[in-house]
Amino acid sequence: MTNYIGLIIIILLLILQNCYDLSLGKYLAQHYPNEWQKLTQNSLDGTAHANLAASFENGFFATIDDSKVTVFKPLK
Repeated sequence: MTNYIGLIIIILLLILQNCYDLSLGKYLAQHYPNEWQKLTQNSLDGTAHANLAASFENGFFATIDDSKVTVFKPLK
């Protein structure tokens, strides 16, 4: 059982990170619908979350002064 404690903690952290990412995506879609629409348009028909990391580094979301956006730091 002690061998699985680390695995359980890692899985819980990944679930929490995923929940936070989804809530941030909903927040951005509500408050910045034009920019979110631009992120969702890609050639692979994927989600906007793939383009969101690039936008945080050097795109629109890197330039805005929103408390929820500035606190978010993607897990690498």
